[in-house]
Amino acid sequence: MTPFRNRLIGFVILAVLVSCSAPSTTSIATQFPQTTSEKGGLESLPTIIKRPSFTPLPSGTPNLTQTATYRDNAIAQSAEQTVIAQYPRICKKSNSYAPPNYSPEKLWMEEFCFSEDDKSPILTLSNKDTQVLWKLVYRDFIKYMDYGDGLGVVHWSPDQKYAYFASFPTRDYRGCYVGKNSQYFGEGLFRLDLQTGAVTTILPLQDNFSSYDFSFSPTGRRLIYQTYPSDLIILDIKTGESVSVKSADKNHSGGGYLWSSDGTQFVYSVLTYDEQGGRENYSLRLVDAQSGSERILFESPENCYSASSWATNSILIVEREGRDGLVIIEYDLNSKNIIGESTATPLP
Repeated sequence: MTPFRNRLIGFVILAVLVSCSAPSTTSIATQFPQTTSEKGGLESLPTIIKRPSFTPLPSGTPNLTQTATYRDNAIAQSAEQTVIAQYPRICKKSNSYAPPNYSPEKLWMEEFCFSEDDKSPILTLSNKDTQVLWKLVYRDFIKYMDYGDGLGVVHWSPDQKYAYFASFPTRDYRGCYVGKNSQYFGEGLFRLDLQTGAVTTILPLQDNFSSYDFSFSPTGRRLIYQTYPSDLIILDIKTGESVSVKSADKNHSGGGYLWSSDGTQFVYSVLTYDEQGGRENYSLRLVDAQSGSERILFESPENCYSASSWATNSILIVEREGRDGLVIIEYDLNSKNIIGESTATPLP
């Protein structure tokens, strides 16, 4: 189970307790930030409040007289508390929905908890070096108040200048044609400037509980997103320009996005349907992230294909799953030929 799903489960349990104990009056109102236009067409929100730093109290001395497992857990918890103590924080263990998460270099700590002051769940991001803490109030980034929702970071920019966060951020797994890859699924997507606290809307909240599938390129320059049944869109986050990946298939769903290391192309899997909604065809497609042009690499009514990894920028490792089992294929994008293929392995 993924960290986000753990977070959401904890969120649901705690939210039910909160709703039972909270007074019936309306929560204290917080003015929703008014949006202004920004170059590139992205919607910008005013600066989020910078909160004062708080150092948590040292954790209690663990009882080391129990079993080895207990001692190991106590040591791990003590080590975690030592790490946490490096960051300013306003969340506490008693009101948190899940354990803290960290940026790739552990420069920033992310926590999601309930704030009595705000009468709302909050997402906090704190820096261990500068001791800066940014607070994002959950209700400001949702359209419908739903205790099944959450708020969490889905991508840290490689330069660690930005944190992208989403409402209801779950990982999306949808069958064999997606394979081991996954993308995020969320109701909206926002970007926090970690230096200034300014928030920019990347994918706005929609009506009727509509949501997005999205995936970031490794460089952070581009973003793929889709809200069904619209086209797949490639957004250049730096310029704000976007291109559509138009498909001739009217009824289809896609996923399992796998980017090249330079972020200039990606592969994804598609399942098409007939007019009655029945399964019709599987395919694996290569897309140029700059032009949006698409090329079908594999296609079959019986075998589903998913991209496993890029061996090089021109060699793709593909998994084919069918009645004969699982087959690993090495495919050369330049010559458009299979250059290696394993024997079939029975599926578990």
